[in-house]
Amino acid sequence: MKLFKSLAWRVSLSHSVVVALCVFSILIVGLIVEPDGIGEIGLTIGLVGVLAITLSTVLGHLLVRRTVVSIKEIADTAKNFSSGDFSQTSTSLVTDDTHDLLIAINLMAQATQTVVNDMSGERNKLSAVLNTMADGVVVINKDGRISLMNQAAQLMLDIRRTDVIGTALVEIARNHELQSLVLDSIKTKELLQLQIDLLHQRRLVSAIATPLDDGLLLTLHDLTQFRQLETTRREFVSNVSHELRSPITSIKSLVETLSDGALEDRNVAYDFLSRIERDVVRMESLVSELLELSILESGRAILDLQPVSIATIATEILDGFKDTGISQNISLSVTIGDEIPIVSCESSKIGQVFTNLIDNAIRSTPSQGQISIYAEFDERYVTIRISNTGDGISPEHLPHLFERFYKVDRSRHDQGIGLGLSIVKHIVLAHGGQVYVDSELGEGSTFSFTLPRAS
Repeated sequence: MKLFKSLAWRVSLSHSVVVALCVFSILIVGLIVEPDGIGEIGLTIGLVGVLAITLSTVLGHLLVRRTVVSIKEIADTAKNFSSGDFSQTSTSLVTDDTHDLLIAINLMAQATQTVVNDMSGERNKLSAVLNTMADGVVVINKDGRISLMNQAAQLMLDIRRTDVIGTALVEIARNHELQSLVLDSIKTKELLQLQIDLLHQRRLVSAIATPLDDGLLLTLHDLTQFRQLETTRREFVSNVSHELRSPITSIKSLVETLSDGALEDRNVAYDFLSRIERDVVRMESLVSELLELSILESGRAILDLQPVSIATIATEILDGFKDTGISQNISLSVTIGDEIPIVSCESSKIGQVFTNLIDNAIRSTPSQGQISIYAEFDERYVTIRISNTGDGISPEHLPHLFERFYKVDRSRHDQGIGLGLSIVKHIVLAHGGQVYVDSELGEGSTFSFTLPRAS
């Protein structure tokens, strides 16, 4: 600004000097015309000259000052542009001398704003893509510090800090294998891949380190679910094989005995045939339950939902266990009052839920024990509870009771094949409800499930 003011004064002074020279020239001409003295004409010319010099000086200064102010405004606008503020453009105090400069400045601002907006949009898109990716992405500079990390990577590595940018990877991801993979890739400039068990997070991840010109790109792919599926598949095959092996071995042995002559003994033959029939029924039940469980788990089960009284279903199913209860000296009771709302369900499926839960309760209840069925309700659901006074279940078994083929006591082969509770769970889930279990050793167990109220 000082430069502009100095320039203004210099221009005004130069303009005044020119006018003064012109007046001096006029005075010289006057002396030549009237050599005896200046006279009235000379005085008039002198006064006019002084006035002209004064006016020219003032006008010149004002004109130059206006130009300087216009240039200052454009300079201030340019400073705002340099700080990233493109919203203010110079429009006032513009002179002819600065008009072209103003147009150039404003066009540059518009072009720069367009570029910045485009870059901001691309950055936001990239950020959205990175944060919605299932794979973890980490960018590490050549100093080993994080310059970018998406949410999936933070979840996999169990990083709860928000200020990870600029932090060394070793400080927040304390895993020796992962750190070695990163360092080896940076050192060798080669793409390296490794499956790493993150024990603290209970995850298996496939880590790929890709060298960059100024660092490294680390991608993390979560394999935990695939490992669980593989484990489930192996356990499924093993459990099915185990459950089928016993009846098949039994049938084979019985058939061989009959073929060796036992068929001639009528009483023995009938006994063996009865055993064969029992084993066939067991295998048939296994196959039927596996098929039903497969349909339920796939979500392909089509339910015929109807408004039904839960008390009616519970009473009908419990009547089928009366003889068993009498023979084992177990008391069976249903306490579901008329105030319990109607539920929306498929009667046959919920009947199967009652059958499986009551059957399990009878198996777990000693002589002179009690099994009771009762219900509660709230604004959305009816909760049905089946309690028994058995020995209860150890806490370590409770989280696994509804898993396929899970048995609390695997040595007792007469206690079913371990699919009943899993079927119960998936039937209830298909109806939009939930299933729970509450048990203490020596205090019995309570299995509960919810069903939506009929609208």
